Amino acid sequence: MKSVAAIIFFLTISIQAYAVPITNGSFEDTTGMTGSSAAYNGVPIGWTFTGIQVQSLSTSNYPVTGTDGNRYIESYANPDYGTLSQAVSGLIIDQEYELSFLWGNRLGTYDISVEMGGSTFNASGDGILAMTSQSIIFSATSTTHNINITWNDNAAQYSGALDAFSLDTASASVPSPASLALLGIGLAGLAWSRRKQDHKS
Repeated sequence: MKSVAAIIFFLTISIQAYAVPITNGSFEDTTGMTGSSAAYNGVPIGWTFTGIQVQSLSTSNYPVTGTDGNRYIESYANPDYGTLSQAVSGLIIDQEYELSFLWGNRLGTYDISVEMGGSTFNASGDGILAMTSQSIIFSATSTTHNINITWNDNAAQYSGALDAFSLDTASASVPSPASLALLGIGLAGLAWSRRKQDHKS
């Protein structure tokens, strides 16, 4: 009975979601960027950028408020455009993942998209919005996928703020390698226990 309980415990672990690391997903590290604490310009560490300019801004100075640290990211130019990317590796093929993030708009019009694994979040319009929780779900077709954040060229200045990027497996999906190892240990223990009982009888 104890062995059966152990297997159930390991199976429970195996279906829990687990996080995949994203470098500087909250844009708190401004290494290599220039400016002041209120607004750093350049490319955030861990990311690459093709476009005009990106800023890492202090949320305490602007209407947009993040929940993960004191900074968020937005593109800054007139017009606003460009793509900020990061390659995330260590994914399991056919595994479903959920990319979660905060999105908002400080002022003016906006036209922005966030894409990963062929799934896309799109938003456009105008006005000042608070940060809202967003997510996209995709099935990995490779062990590496890019996060692509695009500010489109018809957006205006100060548009499309983003923060708190995280990547997790979708609920009750394929077990992580660590969980599979634990499950294997549990199954081996059950087999050993049964062999021992058979030997005694």
